[in-house]
Amino acid sequence: TSARNCVHGDVVGTTKLLLAYVRENREHVAVQWIKDHSKFMIPLAAAALIAAIYAVFDPIREFCVENKITHRFDLSHVPLLGDVRRAAMRSLLRRDSAPQQDMSAWSGLTDQGSRLASILDEPPESFVVVSGPHGSGKTRVVEQATAGKKYCIVVDARKLAAEHSDLEQMTQLARQLGWWPVFNSIISITNAVDMMVKATTGSNAGISATPESQVRRILETLALALANIRQRRLQLQAREREHEGRSFSESVHTVPSADIPVIVLDNFMDKSIAFTPVILDWAASVVEAGLAHCVITTSSISGYHEVQRAQPQSPASLVSLADASPIEAISLLQHQLAPPNLLQQTTPDSSSVESAES
Repeated sequence: TSARNCVHGDVVGTTKLLLAYVRENREHVAVQWIKDHSKFMIPLAAAALIAAIYAVFDPIREFCVENKITHRFDLSHVPLLGDVRRAAMRSLLRRDSAPQQDMSAWSGLTDQGSRLASILDEPPESFVVVSGPHGSGKTRVVEQATAGKKYCIVVDARKLAAEHSDLEQMTQLARQLGWWPVFNSIISITNAVDMMVKATTGSNAGISATPESQVRRILETLALALANIRQRRLQLQAREREHEGRSFSESVHTVPSADIPVIVLDNFMDKSIAFTPVILDWAASVVEAGLAHCVITTSSISGYHEVQRAQPQSPASLVSLADASPIEAISLLQHQLAPPNLLQQTTPDSSSVESAES
């Protein structure tokens, strides 16, 4: 200041001196502290970003999975629109109900379907394995047994096995369960951040993701949706009891059999899937918690034993199906190939049966 007052405005020769000061740019204390402690601020910022992403999208995914189970906002389940859609599909595919009715004539199919339905009417205690060769009617038996169920979700393991990589199998599983949105790039991003933190600090940040960890998150979201459905049903049941003035001495923790969700693992263990142990362990925990039944259809001979290893304390219920007899196979072919008006006129004779057996 003194130098400025003494020199400012002086004239040296033909030059007039005008002095001014440039303000010193100082960083904020917080910014300087973050730069000085970048070793743990970088992983902390990455973890905060990932947590924010999960906090925003996890409720959306839970809503989508629950809607996949309840079909609350599914237009195809609206009575009028659903009937129109099914009528249009039948007209396009040119199928009627005769072949479906004829399937019940297979030996033991109706009995096994009734047995499966009776198992599903009880509280869930263990796995239910529907075993049989390809084309023995496993899917049809499960569809008939779960026709009266309010909540049913199907996972087709054949589509999972058709994918070439673990990431594609994870994406297919998320699509079947309604887990949306799916960010496959988040795995690459978290792995890159983890590698960067390791190169900077020398230790892992623990935020890397793998397809298996994503599968676990998908299944956890499904379990949470099942728990929410059960809790709402119990609350509704308690309100109904209170409205009717009924005594609460009765058990209010029992959900009606029609409202117990059913998880169907179709074509499971027929082909190799990377996440088979993860899915079995999760399904065992869901069954033990009483959140849902788990029905597994498989053509593998060792499928029952693999399921039993996942829940050794409770023996799995086994529903075995066999191939159709020659007479039943001929009858089914006639229903599939012949026009409906000729079905009553055509019946398998003894010669056709003998030729089929030969």
